[in-house]
Amino acid sequence: MSWEWILPGIIFLAEAVVVTTSTIRVIFISRGKRGLAAVLGFIEISIWLFAISHVMRNLDNPWCMVAFASTHGNLAIGDRKSTRLNSSHY
Repeated sequence: MSWEWILPGIIFLAEAVVVTTSTIRVIFISRGKRGLAAVLGFIEISIWLFAISHVMRNLDNPWCMVAFASTHGNLAIGDRKSTRLNSSHY
């Protein structure tokens, strides 16, 4: 299998981690755990930079762009997860 087919999968997984980390980071902020939220923010941005840099380097591969964008279309799933996580606190 060539790199041009593996890379979109890696980008998709990286962005899925970014969206999930962002949701968890917001929950930590709302619970007053700002230090942990800052660490998660650093991890989130580092992974995002990895993903977007590979998308920009491979603009001739439309699957990379689709993989990057498709994770942001699933925000409803992340919203349900955050609601469930937030409600377990109270």
